[in-house]
Amino acid sequence: MVVLSAIAPKNAQDNATPKRQDVEGRNGRPMTITMEIPPEWLAEVGLQNFKPVQSSIRCAIPHALIALDQIQRFVREIPIDTNGFRRIKMIPVLERIRDDVPFSEPIYVARQAGQWPYFLRDGVHRYYASLTLGFTHVPAEVIDSTY
Repeated sequence: MVVLSAIAPKNAQDNATPKRQDVEGRNGRPMTITMEIPPEWLAEVGLQNFKPVQSSIRCAIPHALIALDQIQRFVREIPIDTNGFRRIKMIPVLERIRDDVPFSEPIYVARQAGQWPYFLRDGVHRYYASLTLGFTHVPAEVIDSTY
């Protein structure tokens, strides 16, 4: 496992916890999306008082560990089930974390210039679960940005 680090963005705190964000929708009009895991989903799997004992969720294959505050947050333009998440995908992610079961693959990020060194390409449910539950890093694979 490789730990990647970089200088934290000036507003790393702003990226550290999920909250409401104003984003521009496909039609060019601003829209507000809340990318927060519903508290009732956390309670349903018994994670409402979860405190991590390691820096990241577990992953079964070789990967890099990238600090969550180095990854630009992905914000969905549509609410899907609730707050941009699919319940049918999030609950199993939360259960794996609760049971300390390694994920079969890391999230995928691509390098970028600017405020955050990386942007999320795949793994939005694992990323937000890690962020919400207080992990500082996430297992990741850096891929080509043309993916």
